[in-house]
Amino acid sequence: MEKMTPKIIVALIVRLFAIGLLVFLVRVLFAEFLGLMRADEYTLNFLIVAIVAFIAFLAVFLWKFPLFIASNLVKFDAADQSETKLTESGFYTLGFALLGTYLLYWAVSDAVFWWYSIKSLQEVTQYTYELSAKDKASILATAVEFVMALFLVIGAGRISRFVYWLRHAKT
Repeated sequence: MEKMTPKIIVALIVRLFAIGLLVFLVRVLFAEFLGLMRADEYTLNFLIVAIVAFIAFLAVFLWKFPLFIASNLVKFDAADQSETKLTESGFYTLGFALLGTYLLYWAVSDAVFWWYSIKSLQEVTQYTYELSAKDKASILATAVEFVMALFLVIGAGRISRFVYWLRHAKT
């Protein structure tokens, strides 16, 4: 069994994100994209195929090369290659990174949904489409979710140190 180094943990998160992308691709491909393709709209069809191909390529790339991506996301020294037990702060870091990856998955899928919905409505109506208040709120929620996901993934170490400090601060 391979030692669980920080690099392996990040690679595992990358692979989980790849699985999420593939699930999203299958769900959206059959539910949305194939139903909206039109024989007379070559540009739209090309765009749909390009988006599907890009997401599929990204998912395969993340699945095939998680250690390469992990080593580029986080730099490690030779001393980090030894087996280490996960500390309380390490558990927090892992938890925040996983939560951020989960939120990032939903934020990206929602953003694709909103982009495609707005583009489709503009093509059907051929005029500017006025979004309802509920749609605007959902788009804003997607943007906030995306920012929170990036904050959690990028700042997982800092957040975990802060939470650890709060838990163990002398009162």
